[in-house]
Amino acid sequence: MDGPTSEVVMEGGDVPRAAAASDATPPDRLGLELAQLRHSRGMIGQALASSVGISQSTISKIENGLLRPSPADVDRIARTLQAPPDLVRHLVDLAERLQSTAAGPAAARPGWRRAGRA
Repeated sequence: MDGPTSEVVMEGGDVPRAAAASDATPPDRLGLELAQLRHSRGMIGQALASSVGISQSTISKIENGLLRPSPADVDRIARTLQAPPDLVRHLVDLAERLQSTAAGPAAARPGWRRAGRA
């Protein structure tokens, strides 16, 4: 396999399918894959949040592509959901790529978040 695809086979032969996952932006794609994994394990967001040690709101934001989680958080979430090692690596790799792309523009434009604020 050359790289990650929109389908990842999990234990038990389950294949998570995101609606248009290949068209999703990387944060959305990571969030969709984590949400599908959680759903396949029959776990609600609050239970996952408690197990991982982060808020349910943070889990929701990650799953909806509104928050870019750290690779360490993704690793903890995936392991808590008993993802197979290949899937854990794939998800952590997505998080690492998101982290590196997020750092690029911000680093190039110091203070960009303050622009337009009073």
